[in-house]
Amino acid sequence: MGNRYSFWELTIRDTGIEGLLNDLAYGEILFFSPRRVDAVTVSVCVAYGQMERVREILCRRGSELLLCRPRGFFPTAKRIARRRALVAAMVICGILLGLSNLFVWHIDVQGNETVPTGAVLRAMEEVGAGIGSFWPRFHGEQLKTELLLRLEDVQWVAVNFGSGGAEVVLRERRKVPKVIDNDAPYHVVAARDGVVARLSVKQGQPVVGVGDTVEKGQTLISGAPVSTMGTVRTVHALGSVQGRTQHSLTVKIPIETLGKRYVGHRSLKISMIFGRRRVNFYRNSSILGDTCDTITMDFPMCMKDVFSLPVRLSVQRCEFWEHVSVNGEERSMEERGREILHAALAEGLGDDGSIVAEHYAGQTDADAMTVTVLAECLEELGVEVPISQGELREIRSLREEAVND
Repeated sequence: MGNRYSFWELTIRDTGIEGLLNDLAYGEILFFSPRRVDAVTVSVCVAYGQMERVREILCRRGSELLLCRPRGFFPTAKRIARRRALVAAMVICGILLGLSNLFVWHIDVQGNETVPTGAVLRAMEEVGAGIGSFWPRFHGEQLKTELLLRLEDVQWVAVNFGSGGAEVVLRERRKVPKVIDNDAPYHVVAARDGVVARLSVKQGQPVVGVGDTVEKGQTLISGAPVSTMGTVRTVHALGSVQGRTQHSLTVKIPIETLGKRYVGHRSLKISMIFGRRRVNFYRNSSILGDTCDTITMDFPMCMKDVFSLPVRLSVQRCEFWEHVSVNGEERSMEERGREILHAALAEGLGDDGSIVAEHYAGQTDADAMTVTVLAECLEELGVEVPISQGELREIRSLREEAVND
């Protein structure tokens, strides 16, 4: 007996539609979705295996069968079975699809922050696990060992294969922190002129205080502290000296600049990539030059975690433009100059510095606008420098004189 996944769709003409449906019910015919088309026509679906009994009821009532159409799985399967070439093609495609999952057609890299993805892909190629490789022949531990030998900054790596792809999960090595030799003689000196705002000394003897004005190269924390007994010893001076500094930067913004104007000419290039081979469906493959915007979109033939085929559709869309002269407005030019200078200040200060106040000035001449900024900043002043040999000799002589006394 059929079900709702295999049935006949019938259109019947009968003067007594209610009587027809009653006869179908009395005859234990499984039917559903009755729909009246007009006063003497009804559309109804009956189970796939009960068509002969339905014909007997229609013949007894003198009803006219206008449409008899098979629906569902079994009718479709029978139609396909009669087409041997189609069945053979489906079987071959299934086999090829299963075999394609045994090869690597795409590689995903996860867990890398400083190690480039290209370096990982190149290492996979070198060990024979690149695009197009037959992954069942790989030995997991041997593959991991070979990858670790080629990727020096990787501490741990795992490679998972399946569904026509490879997933490389890695963990990078942690950089060993810089070891400070406490016995090495170092001073902390000023990297630039400024006014000391904050002072924190971990080791050594502070030479300046908060509010003092210092010059570039001046010692801030001495690595040759003098004890209460008057003796001098050398240490690695450590500490943080933050100070207020002034920065002056200038940038010139040309009044007349080159802009873009799209000419309305576009081109579309479509390629099909089979593994490592590309088939272009366009004639001109020359370099387009630098006067066009190019957008490339790749559409891989795959279903995530199910299968992946070595086929990829590549669509390249190009939109051409030409250079035109653009005269900038004075206000917008000054704003551009401010943005450039502010970004340069922030980059020069780094993560530890901050901008306290900014004062901008703009001046326009014949061909450019000059924007200048005078900024007050809070930044780290101190840098560690080794104590010079001459100063070390002086310290030794003072130490020897103290011992003799």
